[in-house]
Amino acid sequence: KLELQKIHLDVKRSPSLPPVICDAEQIQQALLAVLMNATEAMPDGGHLQVVTRSCSESQRNGWVALQVVDDGSGIPGDVLPRIFEPFFTTKNDLHGVGLGLSVVHGIIGRHGGEIDVDSRPGCTSFTLNLPRHGPLEDTELSTEGQQWLT
Repeated sequence: KLELQKIHLDVKRSPSLPPVICDAEQIQQALLAVLMNATEAMPDGGHLQVVTRSCSESQRNGWVALQVVDDGSGIPGDVLPRIFEPFFTTKNDLHGVGLGLSVVHGIIGRHGGEIDVDSRPGCTSFTLNLPRHGPLEDTELSTEGQQWLT
C-alpha cells in the first residue's frame, strides 16, 4: 500500500531499547491501526516515519515510545478531542467505522501506557508510550501470551 500511494517509509529504531513485557500481537495491532490512519491522511503520497526510543521525561523515565509521524492533512482542532471515541469517524465513504483509534486507546491503556497526539496541517504525530512492566504482567496475560517486545 505504501508503494502504491507513493509514501516513503523511514524507520528509526533505537539500538538500546529496554525490553517491554506486553502482548506483542496487541501492540502490533495498535501500531498497524495508527499506520493505516497515517496512510489514509496521505492519499497523494508523502513521508511516514516510525521512531522507537526510550522516554527520558521524569514522569515516564524507563518507558519505551513508538512514534508515528506523517506529513498528511492533519487532524482539525475541533475533531482532535474526539478521535479516541468509539464509532467516531470523519470518513464519508464507508471506509471504516471509527473503531481504529478507539481500539488503539484501549490496547495502550490495558498495557498501562499513554498516547500523545500532536497534529497540524502537514504534520501529525502519534506516540504510543509503554511502561517496561505494565499491569498486564501480572493480570491479563498468561505465560503463553506474554512476550518481550524489543
